[in-house]
Amino acid sequence: MKLIVIMVNIFVLSLVYCGRGPTGTLSDDIVKKHPKVNWNIPKPKKIDASQKTKPKWIDNSNETLDATNKNNKIPFVGRGYSDTKEKAKESALNDLRISISDYISVEIEAEQERKSESTETNNDSSQSVSYKSKTYSNSDKIISDIKINAEYWELIAYPNKSNSQTYHYFIYAEISQKDLDLARLQKKIQKEFQKNKKILVVTPFINESKLAYLNYLEYSISELVTEAYLEQQNIFTISAIQLTKILDYKNSSKNRDTLIKEIYQNVAPDAVISGSFTIDNTNAINIKLTVDKFIYTDKNFSTEELLSKTITNESGDLFKLEDDLINLVKSIDI
Repeated sequence: MKLIVIMVNIFVLSLVYCGRGPTGTLSDDIVKKHPKVNWNIPKPKKIDASQKTKPKWIDNSNETLDATNKNNKIPFVGRGYSDTKEKAKESALNDLRISISDYISVEIEAEQERKSESTETNNDSSQSVSYKSKTYSNSDKIISDIKINAEYWELIAYPNKSNSQTYHYFIYAEISQKDLDLARLQKKIQKEFQKNKKILVVTPFINESKLAYLNYLEYSISELVTEAYLEQQNIFTISAIQLTKILDYKNSSKNRDTLIKEIYQNVAPDAVISGSFTIDNTNAINIKLTVDKFIYTDKNFSTEELLSKTITNESGDLFKLEDDLINLVKSIDI
């Protein structure tokens, strides 16, 4: 205890001796004699650049975002830093690829992944597996084959570090929302395909009655078909809404064969469900449903019609017709 008291007394005396009072303030004499403190910290200095003005897209300004949104494109910026321009550019390009990859990545629960790897294998034919794997990996092309829209670099000197100069490199790319949606869907399909799931595409049901107020049924009927397959664990279904994001499915200049080929090239499904509906003068509702199975060869594909059927409700009871449609869909073995 005595030792602690002695130490405290020594500390207080040292403060007084150095010009501090017990309150910790410095005397005016010490303050006047102390050299002035320079608070001006040298800032990094730009000594060279690829152009005079730093582009606005580097900071994803509102102007850049507005312009790209009007064109239905998403802006990405990669940033790289190194002691040489070449290394800084490569670093920026890698950063750009990571940004795009993060945007299109699909998260799968680790438990589901482990279950897939340990209990399931794909039983498709070798031609089918080969083509599907190639198609689903197309999502990586959007990362590897980046079209660069603009580049900017600057050489920065840091005063506090002797002979320290660093290249700052920026790369700008715009990618259409449609391409990103396709890449994201292909990445998701790839995960589901590895779990030995069948890939099913449901197209919009075409309104052949030409009555505009019934256009909403084109997607409503398709969603009914999609929901009917949600309970089946071995099938991954691509809905009509997802399909129209990646394909101009309702372009009147395309016939059905052309659209089927585009589905094959972009999605490589096991089957496609398509259809149409009409309402006649007596209010009878007819829904035609067609199921095409895809058969893969070495370099091409063919389709086999599994089902083509029309269901009708003479009284125009749409709810009863929807129940009949769901029961029909559930009976189909993809």
